[in-house]
Amino acid sequence: MRLETIRSLIESWEQEHRTPEARIRAFIRSSLPNKESTKIFGCPMGSLCSELNKLVHPAKEEAAEMFSLFRRWLVVQFEALGYHEQADRYSLHLMTQNQGAAVLASTLGDSTIIETQSDAMEVWLTELLGR
Repeated sequence: MRLETIRSLIESWEQEHRTPEARIRAFIRSSLPNKESTKIFGCPMGSLCSELNKLVHPAKEEAAEMFSLFRRWLVVQFEALGYHEQADRYSLHLMTQNQGAAVLASTLGDSTIIETQSDAMEVWLTELLGR
């Protein structure tokens, strides 16, 4: 995924979803359409960053920016929900759960891991918001 693609995706979530909660849920669900390719190839972002981290490569920082865009955007969403002090922690929680699901789905050849973890993230968000 290129930076411009991520920016466009985030912009589409901003336009399509009126509330921060709905936008966060869009992030959570974003891995579902690609679950079968993730099962086979892993997460393209995670794989690229992992490989570049092994090298001294000029693209390393730009690749990391892909995750940083999602992180900053999620922080803004959690802050809008009133979780100012916890926003970054909650952002990282969702991102690590998402990436962990991708790694295990690929490693174990089981795309249902992505579905299960996506459902778990949705439940976590519902409980966090007291709904």
